[in-house]
Amino acid sequence: MRNLITGRLNDLANGRYTCAQENEMPNAQRPDIWVQAPGVTPVPIELKLLDNGWAGPDLCERLRNQLAGDYLRAEAGGRGIMLLVWQGRVADRKWQIGGHRVDLNDLETALQDYWHSIARDRPDIDEVTVIAIDLTRRGLRSDT
Repeated sequence: MRNLITGRLNDLANGRYTCAQENEMPNAQRPDIWVQAPGVTPVPIELKLLDNGWAGPDLCERLRNQLAGDYLRAEAGGRGIMLLVWQGRVADRKWQIGGHRVDLNDLETALQDYWHSIARDRPDIDEVTVIAIDLTRRGLRSDT
């Protein structure tokens, strides 16, 4: 999945940025995907495959400690992305986030809200964005 995402991001870059997998950061950490462009602070992307059994508290911990705590601590004015990918191997999956059980449709918002609730403790981080991709959703097919 990491190869697929990195390859697609590089295809869409048009020379504006480059992506690398597990590129080592100054603090010896290795985020899943690393987006960099000249004159811009690199952006780490933490990839979580939701079908691998990630529980809600584990996702919150990885957002707080891995993405914000490890990958963004060395970057002044840092930005990061937590990318969640659902392949749909388990039906009706729910996650416990912030005292609520949420389904995939609400997971992105719940984790983004969680980040906003703890962001005040990390004034050195400009922004963290949570993105959830549901690979079971398909676009409409054209008749032509």
